[in-house]
Amino acid sequence: PRLDHVVSSGLQLKRMAAREQILSGELQITITSPGRPAVSVQSPSWMCLATDLIEVSRDGGDAQVVTRGHHRLVFMNKPPGVLSERRKGRSNVYELIPPEIAHKDLGAFGRLDRDTTGLLVFGTDGGLCHLATDPRIHLPKVYTASCTINLCEARVATHAVPNLVADDGAYHYDVAAAAFAEGLTLTDGTVCKPAVLEWDLASGNPVAKVTLSEGKYHQVKRMLGAIGAKVLQLHRNSIGTLSLDTLGLAVGEARAATQEETLEFCGMFPATVYIRDNPDRAG
Repeated sequence: PRLDHVVSSGLQLKRMAAREQILSGELQITITSPGRPAVSVQSPSWMCLATDLIEVSRDGGDAQVVTRGHHRLVFMNKPPGVLSERRKGRSNVYELIPPEIAHKDLGAFGRLDRDTTGLLVFGTDGGLCHLATDPRIHLPKVYTASCTINLCEARVATHAVPNLVADDGAYHYDVAAAAFAEGLTLTDGTVCKPAVLEWDLASGNPVAKVTLSEGKYHQVKRMLGAIGAKVLQLHRNSIGTLSLDTLGLAVGEARAATQEETLEFCGMFPATVYIRDNPDRAG
């Protein structure tokens, strides 16, 4: 939530009074985020995180710690066949969250398609959700996709990705990876940022491992489609430094984040975002 919301609640002030006293400097506010130096803030619209320590003093008096209340962070290994949004009469991920950690304000920080599986993050902290979905953050996300290669579509794609298919019909996986690294332009003109594409050709259908730093609509499927690869099954392995390999979640399982995991997640977001969002920051 915004700083003026937190201060008005913590100091029992009306929202407008809290805003005016922050702007005027009558209230001196220092915010310390994990792993970052303390900053003096004079912006009512500053977005506060669940792990922030917020200290408020009036006219140079003793500082008072303002609590933001308890916010929840939940991780899930999403199964196939369920929606990532609340929809009446349709199976959705919220029905899989255990009652003891469920909350009416719990929302997904980004969605996965109905049949896409893997890591989902939920929280009740609007400020954290804002940062987690901010396109300026470039938070890396890793996906694996089981694919089939359609050589006809791959040949069509050669106008945008030269040498993707050899004269003898062989598909050049290394050329596809190089095209991802340069940044693809999709058929509708959408320009994608450079991404990492790795192939596992050890067994059966080729498996693509894709690392993205953005989140356009159906981006992984569209990017792979642009090089002649049809996605059969898509799975999200990780978001930033959080991975299903280390979280230990079974398919369909959800659990609350530990304090250490909450600090790790909040620590993924660079301080430069706060600076750009809060140009009137002091100190």
